[in-house]
Amino acid sequence: MPRLTLVLDSSMEFEIIQTHSDMQYTVGISVADNLNLTYHIINAKSHTTPPIDNINLNMYISEIAKQFELYSARWSSTPIYSMHFMKRFQNIWNTAAHLPYSGEAETLSVQQIWRPEQIKISPGLYQIVWKLEFVQYIASDNKNGVSGQDAIY
Repeated sequence: MPRLTLVLDSSMEFEIIQTHSDMQYTVGISVADNLNLTYHIINAKSHTTPPIDNINLNMYISEIAKQFELYSARWSSTPIYSMHFMKRFQNIWNTAAHLPYSGEAETLSVQQIWRPEQIKISPGLYQIVWKLEFVQYIASDNKNGVSGQDAIY
């Protein structure tokens, strides 16, 4: 398989970086705008990855799927349609560079910046590999009607 690079717009670029076997590929992703998430968790004891129902996460993945459909049409005789991609994808979260939150908080405010690194393609499955670039946890306790910030991690 030839090495192809395609810049679809100024914010996303795909590159086939490795062919593993018949119908299995790893495609690199470069983005100008990382996924910046802010959300809250109630009664948190530990935390590492965003909830799968986060609207901003799903919109970002949907954009990857749309752009990837255009890209796949250039190197495959059967493009990977965005709706098919959305039904058969998994996230792989690489949090190795950052410690997860552990402790107890009535409310945990989470800010994370994720960068998609790769799409791993095998028959019927598409995996997006994400790298955690930044994380901040703000634990707060609202006991007795008093709101206060306990700690920033």
